[in-house]
Amino acid sequence: MNIEKYTQNAQQALVACQDIAVREGNQMVDGEHIHLALLEQQDGLIPKLLTAMGKDPASVRADVQAEIDKIPKVSGGSDNMYGTRRFNKIFMDAEAIAEQFTDEYVSVEHIYLALLAEKGTPSERIFLRYGITKEKFLEALTKVRGNQRVTSQNPED
Repeated sequence: MNIEKYTQNAQQALVACQDIAVREGNQMVDGEHIHLALLEQQDGLIPKLLTAMGKDPASVRADVQAEIDKIPKVSGGSDNMYGTRRFNKIFMDAEAIAEQFTDEYVSVEHIYLALLAEKGTPSERIFLRYGITKEKFLEALTKVRGNQRVTSQNPED
């Protein structure tokens, strides 16, 4: 993972998901941590897209938090924290999705699309519960983004 190839918001989400894991006392950082970080971004694209899809981001966020609450907690330092294989795969998939979009940088929507593509995960169950699909997400994304490409680290500007 080359962090320089991520937009500022994607980098912030990466830091935030680690902060969430520390806050929750989790030794590992997993998909639900990045999912929650994306949902908690101040003026973030993901909550806006969910709203555009007619979904309540706060409800989705609460369900993701409930999944994180189920993760075993450890006490002590956070110096042994690690990303799971799944967590690393999400970012590898996000990078591949950015390439498919011919974007120069990996953005939050690429990460969310990688989450949407997963099978058998807590996030997938949440997506099913709310009727959040890749197709509906892409439709909302196209309305917001149009045919623009991500060519800078701060495309939201």
